[in-house]
Amino acid sequence: MEIELKYALENVQQYDALIAHLETYSGEKAILLSQTNAFFDTPGLHLKQAGLILRLRTENNRFVLTAKGTAPADVTGDDTLACRLEEETEITAEEAQALLENRMNPIQLLEKGDWPQDAQDQKNRLLLMGHLKTLTTAHDFTPLGSFKNDRRVIPVSIDNVVFRFECDATHFSSSHTDYEVEIELSHATEAPLVKHFVKTCFNALGIPEKSAPGKAWRFFNQHNPV
Repeated sequence: MEIELKYALENVQQYDALIAHLETYSGEKAILLSQTNAFFDTPGLHLKQAGLILRLRTENNRFVLTAKGTAPADVTGDDTLACRLEEETEITAEEAQALLENRMNPIQLLEKGDWPQDAQDQKNRLLLMGHLKTLTTAHDFTPLGSFKNDRRVIPVSIDNVVFRFECDATHFSSSHTDYEVEIELSHATEAPLVKHFVKTCFNALGIPEKSAPGKAWRFFNQHNPV
């Protein structure tokens, strides 16, 4: 299960100001991660229509294949807290290239991942993988395209709990960059604590609180609007 808070930033000035503020607060410099995110679906976009995502992320010579389940908050942008089923596995460079060249089935690669130990995580995996298979059994996969993301990660301690603040500059095209900050949580009960911290930071910097819809949906709406 993926649980995260997502806040939209209006421009690069807010983005830079927030990074500087968090670096000063934490006493640590942001770590830059350069990512390329590629997406896969059937030719009829069966996954998109069901609210599911298949993504290959390349990050500093690592290749991670991820499936994400439905997420109403992530799709509508009505709330900063997004909770959704997630399954991911690290794959080799050769497997990643085969995916991009449409020579390998992404679901088969996901099934090779380690089986979770927690009973609820096992149920979640079965639910998500079953949904993926049901939607795609009679269909081939095709790469939909990709975008680049520059992520600056800053560890921030709040009440003696360390959270990763991920400040993203996402380049959907040469002329379109979105800015946002994401904070992954271990449990939804941590949300009020982190929300209060973010509110304090944003107030100090004059940044309005706005939720950020998922990057995948913004990408789909630009490139596959059906």
